[in-house]
This record gives sequence, C-alpha cells and structure tokens, in this order.
Amino acid sequence: MHLGAGAAWVAAVLSIATFLLAAKSHGRQIRLERELEGHDAVVFGGTNPPFVEALWRKDRALYWRVFPIAAGVPAFVFMMLPVLGILPGIEAPQAVLVLGSILLWAFVTSFLVCGLVSAGRLRLSLHRTDPGAKESREAWAWRVGPEWLQGARRGTAAYWIATGAVAATALGALL
Repeated sequence: MHLGAGAAWVAAVLSIATFLLAAKSHGRQIRLERELEGHDAVVFGGTNPPFVEALWRKDRALYWRVFPIAAGVPAFVFMMLPVLGILPGIEAPQAVLVLGSILLWAFVTSFLVCGLVSAGRLRLSLHRTDPGAKESREAWAWRVGPEWLQGARRGTAAYWIATGAVAATALGALL
C-alpha cells in the first residue's frame, strides 16, 4: 500500500513518538528496579554501585541482542519481496524510507522488550521473600513505602498504556 504524503508524515511523527515513549517507559522500569534496591541516585557516565552497573550491563546486553533480530528479520523480508515477485518495482526513495522505518521500529522493539523484561523482574522482586524475612518486599514499608509502590504502579501503567496506544496508532497509520 502506498501512503500519501500526509499519511506518511502522520505515521512518521507517531513512530517517533512511539520511540520516545518506549525509551521513557524502559528507562522508568530500570529506575524503579534500582530504587527498589535502595539506589536513588546514579551518575550517568560515572561510578555507580555494583548493583546499578550490573543492572545496566544486563539491560544493554539484552537490548543489543534484540536489536539485530528486530532490524534484520524485517529488513531481510523486505529486501526479498522484489526477488520473490511480491513487491516488484519499488523505487529507491521508498525503499530507503521503509528501511529507515524498520530501523526505527527495531529500536522501539528493543526498548519495549527490555522495558517489559525489567517490569517482570520488578514484579518478581516485589513478591520475593528474602531469606530470613517473614514478609514479601511489597510489605517492606521501610524500604520504599506504600506511596512509592502506589506511584510506581500508577506511573508504570500510565506509561505502558500510552506507549501501547501510540504504538498501535502508529502501526495502524503505517499499515
């Protein structure tokens, strides 16, 4: 399907908005994980506690494992379509735009996967019982407090709902 100029701009703006929201949602999840462990402040590009460094290292490793798959598979399929006769005669400018969109959405996908994995780890951490403790982390009011937990849940839900809604709208505009 060929997008008109106006629809293409709408799809591009929505795709960029999705990228920004996915990055923000992912970053929020990582922040909540480190805050739960008692690390409220970090120094980007500086020295941080071992837990924070390990968390970031694990997150980067996952991100850069997801990205080549999220970029490579759709790019390969797109490039094979003319060879298979499914999409003959695509012009170079259109191909560049499609490959650029694939690249942008690979970044989005990587942020989404890493953010959702982080959300899962946070959920497990909240319900985990530490050795010697009689209560779950959720009950540890001395650690984060009920206000932190309520804010974390509400904010997380708001960010992920917004990210999903904009992503769905962007994909709808692209398709």
